[in-house]
Amino acid sequence: MPDSLRSVVASRKDNSELKSEDRGKGDERSVAEVLNASRNECQTLQSQVASLTVDLREAQDFIFSRISQQHTLTETEATKDFSSLCHAVEDWVDSTLGDIIEGRLVEKLPIRETILLGTDAYNVTAAVMMFLHVEVFEPELYGVLTIDQADFLSSIETSMRNMVPVRGASRNRTWHSSTYAAIANLPSFESSRKKRIDDLSNELASLLRLFDPPIESQVFQSMIRTSIVERAVSLAHKMFLSADIFTFGWTSRCKLQCSEQVDITSGPLKDLEAVNFLAAGKTVKILAEGEVMTYLFDMSPQLSVRAVRGGGFAEPKVLKKSKVLGAVVNPGEMLKPEFRLEYSSLFATPLGRMEIAVQNSPEFSHYR
Repeated sequence: MPDSLRSVVASRKDNSELKSEDRGKGDERSVAEVLNASRNECQTLQSQVASLTVDLREAQDFIFSRISQQHTLTETEATKDFSSLCHAVEDWVDSTLGDIIEGRLVEKLPIRETILLGTDAYNVTAAVMMFLHVEVFEPELYGVLTIDQADFLSSIETSMRNMVPVRGASRNRTWHSSTYAAIANLPSFESSRKKRIDDLSNELASLLRLFDPPIESQVFQSMIRTSIVERAVSLAHKMFLSADIFTFGWTSRCKLQCSEQVDITSGPLKDLEAVNFLAAGKTVKILAEGEVMTYLFDMSPQLSVRAVRGGGFAEPKVLKKSKVLGAVVNPGEMLKPEFRLEYSSLFATPLGRMEIAVQNSPEFSHYR
């Protein structure tokens, strides 16, 4: 190769190596710049996250600081109001339907097939209490809220429980009751409450019309509204606005079929308010030696409360015992034949869960 050509090739090789070195240095500078920019961006984001965390915590503290710690219903008041409601139902049934029941006009109804003779008034009382439990005390805010509204509030409560830092269960429950209090203070709530009371009164009146009372329909419905429904709604309203949790419960015997009736053993009846229908409804506090009580049916549910204690709740406390109807007999004895009818396959009372009378009525399908 001529010297001149060799010189040109060497020169190009040297230039190529220089360019390669410059390009490598440029790549190193580019990577360093990207890493530095990413580091700065990460630090900025971390600062923003820290700031947002502080803001969120302050917002949570503000939300919970606005929650009132006052209870709207004391245990004494709840016990008194529920006892008063139970007595009001019993008195209303006796004074309004007593003559019909006494005259045995009710025997003309097919629903008689599920009733023990001599227990009609107790059955009606139990049926009314079951209605109030299902329609007033179980639905959120006694049925004034729609299903969508109740679901929406439930989703908010779930989010509240998942907040960090975690608050106690009692704080979340207090928020729940305070939210209902705010809803109850809305201008539109009173009209919704009134409509709910009207609907409940109409539904209960329709059920009790089965006994064909000689009373004009509007008057009959008005009596039920003032004597029963308004009392129940008033108590339910205070329960839903209370931070303490009030619950109702029927005995485990309530769903027994007639053929499965059992005896309550002898001794003190500590957990029940037992009534002996063979002794004109006298309350039985203790069974004498050798006596047993045949359980017939529940008349009213038990009322319990879980009170707010610190960050949680106290153990359930019974405020009013379940009231049951029974028949006190000696061991081995059976109720006299005149007190019994043929049993059906339906649940035992109250009123066979209104089964026969409403079996073809879609409006009352939830009683089936």
